[in-house]
Amino acid sequence: MAVISSYNAARRLVTLETSLAALPVTGDGYAITAAPSTVLKDSARSVDFLSLVSGSSAGALTCSCAGSDFASLTLCAASSAACAAGGCTCALALGAGAPQEDGMLTGETLFLTDGSGGAAAVTAHNGATPTATVAVSGSAEGEYGRELASSATIATGASYVVTASYLAQARLYATTRRARGSRSRFAGPLASGPRRRSPVSRR
Repeated sequence: MAVISSYNAARRLVTLETSLAALPVTGDGYAITAAPSTVLKDSARSVDFLSLVSGSSAGALTCSCAGSDFASLTLCAASSAACAAGGCTCALALGAGAPQEDGMLTGETLFLTDGSGGAAAVTAHNGATPTATVAVSGSAEGEYGRELASSATIATGASYVVTASYLAQARLYATTRRARGSRSRFAGPLASGPRRRSPVSRR
């Protein structure tokens, strides 16, 4: 995470106050939010919301039906007529930093930050696991505005960002070329999180 100190609209280029721990390469995903950096993470105050909304998957995408697990909805639907008729449910094991409260991410959108542009609505969230049930076209949790393709697979260790409408609005982007130092070039927004009114009033 880094704070943007300036933005050149003509060149779609940002300058960061500090260098990133790992310089991005072409196609890497990233999110931009208007929330102050100390709202997301402030070690001095033991604040770390950043790990709640971003991380790497602890397991691969799993689509389940009739007690069997599959790596994609396509494979799941092919296992039986009942599964093909929308009986499959797909879920992703989130990183260890994900919220432990059930339902905290329900209704949010999970974006894959691997440059694929994949995004899916979170239809259920189990904090104990932690696992997010995600919308996949043709599944029991399909017909959402944001959903993965039926053939989509997600490997263990896939990086993601989840919108947090209760905390901040963010837009997801992909870099168009390798960053140099503390500068990075924008591409157009791939997607944006749901717009909801924050319960926290601004003064």
